[in-house]
Amino acid sequence: MKNRQNIPLTSALAVSMVALSLSFAACASHAPITYPGSATLLPGTAPEMTTAGYWIGRNEAVDETILDPQGIADFNQSLREKKLVRDLARWEAPSPLELRKSLDDTVAWIASLKVYDEEGHRVSEKFLSPIRHLMAIDEIGDETAQRPAQYCFTVDKTELRVLPTNEPLYDAPYDLYIDNLQASSLEAGTAVVITHKSRDDVWLFGTTARASGWLPATSVAFASSRDEFIERLERPRFFTVHEAKADLYADAARTVFVRSIRMGSRLAAPSPARLSEANHDALPTMPAEANQDALPTTPAEVVPAAIPVTLPIRASDGTLAETILWVASDDVTEGFLPCNARTVYEQAFKLLNAPYGWGGTFGEQDCSQFLCEIFDTTGITLPRNSTKQAKAGPLIPGIAGADDAQKAETLISLAKPAATLLRFPGHIMLYLGTVDGKPYAIHATFGYREHFRGKDRVRLINRVVVSNLELGIGSEKGTHLSRLTDAVLIATEKPTPQAEQSPEPVQ
Repeated sequence: MKNRQNIPLTSALAVSMVALSLSFAACASHAPITYPGSATLLPGTAPEMTTAGYWIGRNEAVDETILDPQGIADFNQSLREKKLVRDLARWEAPSPLELRKSLDDTVAWIASLKVYDEEGHRVSEKFLSPIRHLMAIDEIGDETAQRPAQYCFTVDKTELRVLPTNEPLYDAPYDLYIDNLQASSLEAGTAVVITHKSRDDVWLFGTTARASGWLPATSVAFASSRDEFIERLERPRFFTVHEAKADLYADAARTVFVRSIRMGSRLAAPSPARLSEANHDALPTMPAEANQDALPTTPAEVVPAAIPVTLPIRASDGTLAETILWVASDDVTEGFLPCNARTVYEQAFKLLNAPYGWGGTFGEQDCSQFLCEIFDTTGITLPRNSTKQAKAGPLIPGIAGADDAQKAETLISLAKPAATLLRFPGHIMLYLGTVDGKPYAIHATFGYREHFRGKDRVRLINRVVVSNLELGIGSEKGTHLSRLTDAVLIATEKPTPQAEQSPEPVQ
């Protein structure tokens, strides 16, 4: 204490300030990276453009069918033939050699990336070696000893991971927005075919109609046979969620919340026999003097605003069972919605301003998931990532290599509003139409680049927005329009130029 008292005040203050500055520096070095936010309305976007009605009113063919039921079936079949999606009821699991190669290639791909763990360290063999061991690639049999596939359904919202770990890998130290190990997010009731498991049995390697990856073993319920799996997968009567999220309840009065489920999800209807034996406690009691002939035959008639649906649950032994839940009738439609521009606009704008979530993180959607959800409501099963979505339908010619003016003219002439996907590497959007000769899109996006004080920076959007394709103007990478490489039609036929096109068509 005596020595400390003899330190001059100025010296003591200097020591304290140095210590304090070092403490702040240490905190700052581990602080997450933040980005300047975008304006609520993006440049060039007027308030009226942020409603479906604005674009509906500009589209003269808004109620014309994009694809009829047979066209949808043909379109989906073409996606399966291109191996962009899978029909799990008829999909054959990969051979052991193919599976080993796939898993090895995945680890090699991650090793080639410049990515960082939560502590800001670049990924190295120290990170990958124990995961490679956990993947048990050496336990995959040869061609004569192939392990039979297992068939199951997810029982909760489940993250599908690139590697069997919940640890994230980011693009830059402490840049926490994009986790490169997030493959997708699966809703409860998603069908999965399991072809491998981790050495400790904690993780399963599975394939869905759209993606493959690792998921927790406790997140699924196993069908007793492939036949049972197919029976549930192909139930003829089902409901499709058409709201951004639909809440599911344990009771017909919709008071006991169970979970929410996102747009485009299919909910199987219970059989009359199954419904009659379940949830009788949801029925209200009737006064003795009430007309017994007026008793409802099903709980659904007691509360017309609620519809019974089924979801898979996991029995104590891990096998597949079902539970009946209840959903608001306004949140679902039996079968699918009409496949026309009105439907696509209305569904897309239900997700306007929904938060962005890479790979479905945070229970939200990225650019390609956004499109999947919209078109799922019509029965169209788009692939899961933007690269594959760009191969889904016929390409509009004259986009790659053209200048901005030529691209805009091509979109005006050949693109179909609400039925054209616009893609550049790493991002994909839904074409809305043109205003004053400028193409507009709605898309789920992380942000856009702008030139600021001599260098590029990213402005954070982090939501679903309406914008023109001039985002990024002045940046080193250029505008969205200049970066555009593909315009893809949701169609079964190749585009043909319109015979007579006014300079500024009503769209």
